[in-house]
Amino acid sequence: MMARWHHPLIVFFVLAGASCTKNEVVVTEPVAGELNNSTWMLQAFETLGGRIELLHPRDTIPLTFSDHRKVKGRASGLCGNYYYGVYSTSSASAITFDSLISSEALCVPESKYWNFFDELRQVSSLQHAGTRLYLYNGNRTKRMMFTRML
Repeated sequence: MMARWHHPLIVFFVLAGASCTKNEVVVTEPVAGELNNSTWMLQAFETLGGRIELLHPRDTIPLTFSDHRKVKGRASGLCGNYYYGVYSTSSASAITFDSLISSEALCVPESKYWNFFDELRQVSSLQHAGTRLYLYNGNRTKRMMFTRML
């Protein structure tokens, strides 16, 4: 017996997919495939001038990508916040993070959690090389450096 397409949600999703515009972000396989179900640990921030801000050894800030274009993490050590959001890629090097929310636990001043969370909102591109991931802000004056967790 053939399935019928009478359910309103199915009709909505079919119509929504058919009405995509040219400006819609499309996930490219190389980027999406390499990031899906991976976790990265923030190591440092680097400015265009070469100044590097390392994280405190007890400041643990992970970045986890899921296969449904979602991102999440739970900082530990100097800060205990959780964050969630979505990400979109439009080319091999373009990425944005949207709908980011965070818990609001108090962090000690040495923690870079809030710096990370604020910078994540400004990310527009990435560079991926093996176990290294670099996320750049819009004008590429600052980048966050990550290592892949196995």
